[in-house]
Parts: sequence; C-alpha cells; structure tokens
Amino acid sequence: MLKIFAGALFLLFLVGCAPSRYVKDGMGPQDFERDHFDCEMRVVTIYGGWARMGAGEAVMAGQDIHRCLLTKGYRKVAAAQ
Repeated sequence: MLKIFAGALFLLFLVGCAPSRYVKDGMGPQDFERDHFDCEMRVVTIYGGWARMGAGEAVMAGQDIHRCLLTKGYRKVAAAQ
C-alpha cells in the first residue's frame, strides 16, 4: 500500500513540475515581467515579505500570484508552445 502511495505521489510531482509559462495575446516577455512583478509585490506585501513566510504561506503566495496573473488575462501553457 505504501508503494502505491509513494508511486502516486511521485507521479503527481512529475506532472506538477512540467515546464510551463504564462502567455497573453499581444504581450511580450517584458510585459509579463512587469505584470508578474506587480502581482508578486502585491501578494508578498499581504504576507509581510518572503522572509517572514513559512513554507505553507510561500505555497499559498505562489498560488495567489498565479491567480493575480490570471485576472490580468494571462493563461498558463506548456513551455513547448
């Protein structure tokens, strides 16, 4: 049973680590960097700074940054696209 759980966990790790990037029609890499920085600063300020976050809060901050980028019109695609 433990081997099955470990195998499933490893598979989820591999899928979750697949290379990806954010794209938005009509926007270039510099536009993304600006928007990503804006989202990161907003989110990190809410949590009190990267240095004050624990591991769980850092994961939640990453998810919040992802949601911020989605609200700005970006979508996440496989890196090969």
